[in-house]
Amino acid sequence: MGTLSFHTDPAFEKRIRSAARKRGIPISKFLRDSVERSLEGPRLKGADVRGIVSGKSRLKPEDSTLPPWNESDPLLK
Repeated sequence: MGTLSFHTDPAFEKRIRSAARKRGIPISKFLRDSVERSLEGPRLKGADVRGIVSGKSRLKPEDSTLPPWNESDPLLK
């Protein structure tokens, strides 16, 4: 398994550590899960989202433009 690292300021590091602790998981798993969700996120472009406002959307009702709000949402698992 590969190892990656990144630099962050102390305030952001504190937020990461706090979020991992609240979920009861190691920081490495929290970061891996966060990056994985980000990479698997919606593949929509600006024109797709702009269509919602203009009424010319190509989105279906079941399409997601943003990640779920609620962290206990099954889509986040």
